[in-house]
Amino acid sequence: MLVDSTSRSDGESGGVTMAETASMPISYIHGPPEQVFGVAGVVGTSLATVGEMTLDASMTGPGGVTPGVLGVLVDTAIGSAAVAYRPAGGWAVTTDLTITFCGRFPSAAGTRLVARGRCVHHGSTGASATGTVTDRNGGMVAAVVERIEFSTASPQLRTVPGEGAPAGSGRPLPALLGLRRSAGTVELDVVDPLVNPGGSLHGGIAIYASDLAGASAVSARVPGLVTASLHITYLRPGPAGSTLDFVTDVVHIGRNSALVTVDSVRPDGKVCTRASIAYRRP
Repeated sequence: MLVDSTSRSDGESGGVTMAETASMPISYIHGPPEQVFGVAGVVGTSLATVGEMTLDASMTGPGGVTPGVLGVLVDTAIGSAAVAYRPAGGWAVTTDLTITFCGRFPSAAGTRLVARGRCVHHGSTGASATGTVTDRNGGMVAAVVERIEFSTASPQLRTVPGEGAPAGSGRPLPALLGLRRSAGTVELDVVDPLVNPGGSLHGGIAIYASDLAGASAVSARVPGLVTASLHITYLRPGPAGSTLDFVTDVVHIGRNSALVTVDSVRPDGKVCTRASIAYRRP
């Protein structure tokens, strides 16, 4: 465990709180998912990470910007604070990520969003980070909690392409990603620019696709509801070269609120992610 030698155990969990440990440097790879979603970079340490993205016209659809577009930014910027404590030579994966959206989501092209995160607890098997996303004026856009699990074995890292389809290319974002959509469903092929360095679907893109699928199911029945919160659990990787279906199940829908679950499913029928998404009238 990469922690300061003065860190002390907090008992049963075998972990340490961040008041008891020194900061660790983060690592950041600017790959195709970050390029497509307008992420400018992530810097900092486990005690304070900062990342930015800029909204552009490709992210705007008939209903505005899908809030799940934040997925790549928050998974990368806020998760990096917890990933910093992975074992030497080991690997880290996101197991759970929760986003609570605050107010109406920005929709203007050129809007700069800033994610700030910090690791709040870490142990031998994983770590947790919290953070916020704000607009250029400091207004709250979202609050985030992310849990990371460590592994002592690292996958064979793929060579990350130097260039991806950049944000602002003029094509709608779903088309850039090769998404195929129908009411309540999104189908995608796990190919660049959707793949992370470990060779599977980027967790932030799973958030975006889940919100697209859920929002289309809800808006077809009750227009005007917006994404209020999203919790996603990562169960297994969506391997590069496979096709995933994001399928929505409507748990509840009313005049002012809706709740859905969205599963991403591999061709063998195994579920990769499950998202629970609440929609409310602004």
